[in-house]
Amino acid sequence: MTASIETAGTRTGIVAGSASLAPLVQHVNRAFHARHPEWSFTPSLAGAAQGLASLIHGSAALSLQRREISDEESVPYFKGVGHRPRGVRVALAGPEAPDDEVGAVALFVHADNPLVSLDLVQAARVFTEGHADGDCVTWGQLNVRDAAWQSRVIRPLLREEGSALGTHLRRHALGGRGWTAGCGQFDATREMLAALAGEPSGIAFAPLGVAGNVPGIRPLALAMAPSAPPVACSGATIADGSYPLAGGITLYVRPNERGGLTPQAWAYAEFLLSKEGQQAIAQAGSGYLPLDPASLHAARTALLSLIEEKA
Repeated sequence: MTASIETAGTRTGIVAGSASLAPLVQHVNRAFHARHPEWSFTPSLAGAAQGLASLIHGSAALSLQRREISDEESVPYFKGVGHRPRGVRVALAGPEAPDDEVGAVALFVHADNPLVSLDLVQAARVFTEGHADGDCVTWGQLNVRDAAWQSRVIRPLLREEGSALGTHLRRHALGGRGWTAGCGQFDATREMLAALAGEPSGIAFAPLGVAGNVPGIRPLALAMAPSAPPVACSGATIADGSYPLAGGITLYVRPNERGGLTPQAWAYAEFLLSKEGQQAIAQAGSGYLPLDPASLHAARTALLSLIEEKA
């Protein structure tokens, strides 16, 4: 789930992480080395836990992760580093991203369900509770016009709250709230999707790359707000920034004692958000997409705010 760039005062770095990130990391490293021939990186793909530990212990200045660091993981990080994890998005997960945890997240219902779209405010009222406007417990509350469905009870299904997908949804779709007491929670995405295929009143968030191959379910178009137009999850809508719930790759930055980065670490971080770096991500064929223009501008601004100095 992770790639960490170790920059302990040498001219050669080590990129560590999961095998699924290998095509992207190797492609980006070649492009980076072409721009900065004085520095190079050696892939050593060993997993998410190793990447997070490298940040905590200071053997890595940067860590690329396919998911956001969870609240639970932030506790030992804060104890070891002295501040919460500092991250910035550097790539978007397309529909083909090899990710069964987050990826390009879509909202799915049973194939027999007549609903065609939902906004994230409505979704929050389905999956969480205690809303001022009331919680949504029947399909009629979601403006389903079919009389046979209006009084049916909604069966929300989700990954467990502490999962990577749970963290992503809580932060970006569900307003920071915990799951409703009536929500079915699952340890595995495929188990959850199998349950949805057998439950006509079910509804579930899942990565499109995994759920798209499950028979008996279909995705809904999603709107960011009640007044916004619903948008289907696709490579085009993720790439242009109109789809509201795409996951992606986050670059976590661990500043040194002076609040900055080594020249090598700064060059790598800056390269990822440069025109050449975004092109390398697009050309890697890994299922990840470059940031849309608005997100790229925001990410460059955020990167500068994450550190106090560059050296």
